[in-house]
Amino acid sequence: IPVNDPFWQPRYDDFPIESMTKYLEKLQYIHGNPVRARLVETAVDWRWSSAHRYEWHRFVGVDITTINSLS
Repeated sequence: IPVNDPFWQPRYDDFPIESMTKYLEKLQYIHGNPVRARLVETAVDWRWSSAHRYEWHRFVGVDITTINSLS
């Protein structure tokens, strides 16, 4: 690694998710990453994804009452 090149990836910009629409947008983006990388055909096929839990309406560790209060 050249001396002036960063060792770590560049910092990211974080922001609060303040609406259900934005939450679902980000969730779909995350679930779509393995599909866009052509690792699987559908998001639910990715073994480590929570997409299948959402599809089957199973609890995934997210407090839905908190999410619903955002909308």
